[in-house]
Amino acid sequence: MRRVVLTLVLAALASTLPAAVLAQQEDFQIPEYTEQQRWNRLASGMVYFQAALLELGMQHGMTAEEVGGFVGDVFARSWVTGADAAQFMVNFNRNYDAFPGAESELLDSSADEVTARFNRPWEAWVGLDRQIIGITSDEFLDLHRGLTLRLSEHVGIATTWTDERDHHVVSFRTEYAPIGADDNLRYGRLAYLSWLTSLQLLDMQMKETGLSARELGLQQGEMYAPSWTSRTPWQLFRGMVWNGLAHDRTMDCEVLSASPQEVRARCTHTFEQRIGQGANYFDVTVEDFLENIRGFGEAVAEARGMVWEERWEPGVRVIRVSVR
Repeated sequence: MRRVVLTLVLAALASTLPAAVLAQQEDFQIPEYTEQQRWNRLASGMVYFQAALLELGMQHGMTAEEVGGFVGDVFARSWVTGADAAQFMVNFNRNYDAFPGAESELLDSSADEVTARFNRPWEAWVGLDRQIIGITSDEFLDLHRGLTLRLSEHVGIATTWTDERDHHVVSFRTEYAPIGADDNLRYGRLAYLSWLTSLQLLDMQMKETGLSARELGLQQGEMYAPSWTSRTPWQLFRGMVWNGLAHDRTMDCEVLSASPQEVRARCTHTFEQRIGQGANYFDVTVEDFLENIRGFGEAVAEARGMVWEERWEPGVRVIRVSVR
């Protein structure tokens, strides 16, 4: 039953398409929906894709609560601030309110602890068999419990979760202790701060000097070149990739060819996402950043008796390093 859940997800999402769409009539017009209808549709998709996520995790031997814990690890990076019980409850309730029909009731609060009761709005999509395309309502509850417990663990909040017949009661208590962050979370935070610092520096230098991003990269490369000891294109390429991983651990490089005289490679990047995070603060574009690092590579390569060439495709840097 569960192994066909992805097909059922697509079928469920397509089942309410208007007949005019399916028939592709000549007088077809895109229907208009109310905000409530759009909200309901969005929530429906969220429920079905959560069901697909549960199914995928279970096929890999995870329990529903373990799937929730995995999701909590992923989202924890955005929850590391505001780590007191009141703010955590506000954030928790805001996410819960994404469901139409979500209801919450504040039961008790103090300076250190907040307790509230929540209904289970995903029940609106549960069938007579108490399942949502093969995933039970209880498994949805386990998912949300596991997610909440893992998030609160990362942030430094003590959580008590009590299941009752048609709702659950959740208490958050501020622990006033250092944030319990694993190495991945700490690395991600450092990379984020490194990005903001780099963007801020590039923005300030372009405005203060009037130089382009590439000109600044050339200038920076000339300044740091004496510290580089690379003697071959391969050593220079590896050094540049090593530096790049400090910003973006998702970067992946495919070496197309390599010899003592030349290296050709394609390296992915997520500059659009990273620079978008700082867009409200700095006037730096993706092109600015690419030009800056290309200029840096060109200057260092020149000082080491090599040539750094680089062109770009969507999300990819195509690099050639050769002996001059």
